[in-house]
Amino acid sequence: MVARTAGGREVAGSSPVTPTRTLIKDIMIKQQVTLIGTFRKDRVGLEKIFKILTTNFDLLSPKTILFADNTAEFVKTEDELNDSSNIIEERVFENPKTKLTLQI
Repeated sequence: MVARTAGGREVAGSSPVTPTRTLIKDIMIKQQVTLIGTFRKDRVGLEKIFKILTTNFDLLSPKTILFADNTAEFVKTEDELNDSSNIIEERVFENPKTKLTLQI
């Protein structure tokens, strides 16, 4: 996993399951974060990191990991089925509330 601050600075040394103490300290007070990446490759890892993030942070995206088709190249939730992948990505990356983006 690679974590990046809102300014794009890479925060290294974390894993998909256990973010580093420094990372947690930097975003402790229910900071708003976004999770990006290839969600279909490691379902168990995704479930673990999703649980950590939803428990400790205000996770802006994804709101759920219940995807309509887990085998699709670009997974979507039921409410995103009519949206193109470009629209979904724009919505995620252009959210001004995002303080940290975690990539898995």
